[in-house]
Amino acid sequence: MTNAFLLTRQWRDTREGVALDLWWATEQGSCWTQITGQDVVFFALAILEVLLICSSAIVFAIALLTLLLWSLQPWLLSEWGIQLALNFMTSQQGYYLLAILLSSVVLSLVPAFNACRRALGDGLAVKY
Repeated sequence: MTNAFLLTRQWRDTREGVALDLWWATEQGSCWTQITGQDVVFFALAILEVLLICSSAIVFAIALLTLLLWSLQPWLLSEWGIQLALNFMTSQQGYYLLAILLSSVVLSLVPAFNACRRALGDGLAVKY
């Protein structure tokens, strides 16, 4: 087993259908991998990509908001007389964030389904 780090990933249409090109950094140098004909893999990877991007954006936004509230709280209190609580996350906000995450996954189903349909239309067959 070789340790590798993913450098780039690119989806593209070829004559054989949808292809996924991956460039890896390994101890022996760079390595190129191409995955073709796996429409279910493309479907799952597209949804997983959206899920990871959306969840990391939510975590980053919560961390940034917490940092800003923590750092600006003394200034807001001295200049404006406003005191904001740092425990801003309630179950209601958690439900909103979950709804955002689920809606992003649902909306990603459309392009993922289109990519699979295009791959099958180009002559690929579903193999189980």
